[in-house]
Amino acid sequence: MKSVTAITDPAIITTLQQAWRLGPTPYLRERAHAVLLSHRGYSLDQIADILGAQYQTVSNWIDQWEDYGITGLYKHHGGVILPSSVLKRWNDSRSL
Repeated sequence: MKSVTAITDPAIITTLQQAWRLGPTPYLRERAHAVLLSHRGYSLDQIADILGAQYQTVSNWIDQWEDYGITGLYKHHGGVILPSSVLKRWNDSRSL
C-alpha cells in the first residue's frame, strides 16, 4: 500500500496542519489534508473518497510530497513563488 514516508518531525506535522487549515489556496489545503490522512494510515482509495478526488490524483500528490516536500504541494505552473524564509525552514527541517 502506497503512503507517505513516516513523518517524525512535529514541526513538519504542524506545517502540514497549518497548510491544511490556513493555506492560501484551496488546492494547497486539499493536498496537505491528503498527506496528513496518508500519514494517519488512510489508504489512497479512502483519501480519494474523502476528498472527492481521483485515486491517481491523490497518488500524484503523495509522490510530489515525497519528492519535494511542502513545495511539491503547490502548483508550480500557477506562478506561486514561496518566500525564501519558508523554503529555508523547510529545507532545514528536511536535513535533520
